Amino acid sequence: MLQGESALALLASLEPKQPLLLQERHLAEAVQQEVDGAEAVDVHTHLFPTSHGSGLMQYGIDSMLTYHYLVAEYMASAREAPEEFYALPICEQADRVWQGLFVDSSPMSEPCRGVLTTLQALGLQKEAAARDLPAIRRWYAGQDAEMFNEKMMRLARLRYIITSHDPFDAEQTALCLEPPASAPRYKSALALDELLEGNFPAACRALELRAKPKTLRAAQELLCECVAALQPVFVTAAAPEGFAYCRGEARPPSQDILDKDLSDPVFVPSSQQVLDALILPLCQHFSLPLSLRMGTRRAVNPALRLAGDAAGSAELRSLGHLCEANPKVKFLFTVLSRSDQHEAAVLASKFRNLHLWGCWWYCNYPSVVAETASLRLELLGLNFTYQASSARVHDQLIYKWIHARSMLKKLLAAKYSELMATGWQVSRGDIRRDVYRLLGGAFEEFLAKP
Repeated sequence: MLQGESALALLASLEPKQPLLLQERHLAEAVQQEVDGAEAVDVHTHLFPTSHGSGLMQYGIDSMLTYHYLVAEYMASAREAPEEFYALPICEQADRVWQGLFVDSSPMSEPCRGVLTTLQALGLQKEAAARDLPAIRRWYAGQDAEMFNEKMMRLARLRYIITSHDPFDAEQTALCLEPPASAPRYKSALALDELLEGNFPAACRALELRAKPKTLRAAQELLCECVAALQPVFVTAAAPEGFAYCRGEARPPSQDILDKDLSDPVFVPSSQQVLDALILPLCQHFSLPLSLRMGTRRAVNPALRLAGDAAGSAELRSLGHLCEANPKVKFLFTVLSRSDQHEAAVLASKFRNLHLWGCWWYCNYPSVVAETASLRLELLGLNFTYQASSARVHDQLIYKWIHARSMLKKLLAAKYSELMATGWQVSRGDIRRDVYRLLGGAFEEFLAKP
């Protein structure tokens, strides 16, 4: 500039449009900053805002301690029977879980560590270290539920979450048809587990309460009303163990199936009949994706209630048949068993109307997440959604996303290092773009795809 060169010319000579390429010694720090700074989309939760009432909106230390993961772990070594435990008030159930898993034993399991991570993030690590449950409860008693939930979203660094709304649950039917005003960061999915898993008594009760016939046609009418009211992002359902969808069956089903009495024990529609008669037409009519959660084995120990469900295998050939037979429907999916993860990733690479998301439920453990996410990066590149919380208690968002981000940093740092070893150059912009895709961007791209 002293020699007469203009400032703009000097800046242009610095090539400001060139990407900021990283040296390997700066790689881990750059990945850490980008992963920590990115906001995520949580594509599967059971979390409701305060407007839906205290029965559905769960938060607090007692809700965390009585979550089914921890109850199952506690009951494995407890002296009392499940019936005795569930007869206690929630606070006494929490007392027993705390004593059994955090006082009389070291909290080694991932759900226990999650409670401690959450308490640490909330500034309660001293109370936790002192095993002072009453002090933790006093802190929670001073929290406003609505403000607390927003705090959870910010601590987890979430753009928004998607909540599963079940129109066949007695506590939710009216809220599906006349939902309160949408809270920031909450979006909806319409959950049809009861229909696909064949719990027709629950469906009949919901239809009866709305003075509707107990038929699939009436259920379809109810669901159309729910879609119009909720404006869901997608339809979701858990596929039952033994789920099958076969090639070559007559489609569409006869009108008789739609109008048969669901309360008739002789008439039990198959999963394929429910899909073809009701769910797939609903998705096509409203241009909604269908998200399938595959591999649940229900009520292995019914006495444990929700804690009694276990992991089974997923029939992924049926998912392939489903995608092939319905090319105009988009399918999202996840599997519950570690042994299904390889086949799931391979299948996700074969259909443009199929998107794989998250390490769900029993797969949401660091050792399984590390193996599964690494496999997906190797098979799918960035064409999947890295994680979802499946949270039912708002506080769980903190630990699930802290732990998920911690694992993602390690995985990406290793992958970028491998790329650099080939001579490939990596920029900050590359990392930011890739992290965005893994934390929800690929999901949104899939939804927007024609």
